[in-house]
Amino acid sequence: MKRNGKKFIIVILFISMFICYIPKINAEEINLNDDNTIYFEDVVNAGHDTGYSKENDIKKDDPHYGWTLGKFAVSGFSGKSKDENGNWVLLKNVGDKVTLYFNLLQDINKLNGNKNLKISNDKNGYDNEFKIKQTNFKKGALIIRKIDASNNKNEPQIYVDYLNGVKKGANTKIEVFEEGDYEVALDYEIVEDGLLFFDSYHDYRIRFTFSVRNGNCMVFPIDVKTHSELVNTSVTENGFYLDLANSKYLSVNIKKEVLKEGGNGLLEDVRFNRPAKVGDEYTEEGIYTITVKNEYTKEQTIKKIYVGKDSILKAHVQTGYSISDVKNMVKLGATIDENGNIDNIPKDYQLESENSNFVSRSELNKKSISSYVYFFIPIVLIIFLIIFKMLEKKKEKN
Repeated sequence: MKRNGKKFIIVILFISMFICYIPKINAEEINLNDDNTIYFEDVVNAGHDTGYSKENDIKKDDPHYGWTLGKFAVSGFSGKSKDENGNWVLLKNVGDKVTLYFNLLQDINKLNGNKNLKISNDKNGYDNEFKIKQTNFKKGALIIRKIDASNNKNEPQIYVDYLNGVKKGANTKIEVFEEGDYEVALDYEIVEDGLLFFDSYHDYRIRFTFSVRNGNCMVFPIDVKTHSELVNTSVTENGFYLDLANSKYLSVNIKKEVLKEGGNGLLEDVRFNRPAKVGDEYTEEGIYTITVKNEYTKEQTIKKIYVGKDSILKAHVQTGYSISDVKNMVKLGATIDENGNIDNIPKDYQLESENSNFVSRSELNKKSISSYVYFFIPIVLIIFLIIFKMLEKKKEKN
């Protein structure tokens, strides 16, 4: 008896461990904010025993006519737009969790208040689009498939008996999404009770697609030896590689320029201007201009990095002064430190701002004059008003 009891306990523990690893829908409920939520609820009549492949309109004599089983919601993004095909593109920032929910609006055993209409156990269901072989869908099968940046279609995730596990009226959390394209379908069968054994069965489908993209437009040049981040206008003798922080859909271009000896001295010469590949290292001497574009937000980021030891080029990249200006400043006594910063800048060059957008003396004079004008206009008006009042009082006395 004791041995049998131990065996029984071991079997129970094994079964409970197995059950814990069966994929389940998270039944977390949440209140959604319509400002950053998109809903999907369009349903079609998918025929019957056709692998849910039909897309027939639901007509007046259809048992599904005039009511909705439920609706999906995608929430948690920071921005949205539509692509050329009309599909939603959801933009996420750091900290955003783009999440799919489902809100069941019906009693699955009494659809539209009709006790003769209910969700059926689809024992021989299969899905033609996702190539899911015949299996027991039970009371509804939820299917989710991701397509990555390489257009690779991942294996679809299948949640059978889905409608039997959600609560009516609640926003039930399904899954959190990272960058990629997503296809979602809910296949379910309805049975309409008839006289004796003359029940009728109908297959229906809610299907939609959406895409998730990072909303940033950033690239991170990383020193190949120190593995530290190089900010815009950095200089390094080691070279660098690019880190896109897992953003798969950014357009990245890199231009390399070097100095070439010419009739007027050293001249800039473009060696290449091409798309950048993640993992490539740029160790040859030159000025590298990295341009990143996000086609969904229309934002653009530009970073300039110098690889090499030439002090003139270091200063050019670090300060933004032109190469000829840097050379002239050095002739006039300026010095350049190892990081490219210029010390003892001659007076003729000190009016340039930190970002090297030149502000002329005439522009400065115009700004100072305009500030004086804006200051004195109200004072002059007040003086005129006082004089006017004084003249009025004199007239009254006379």
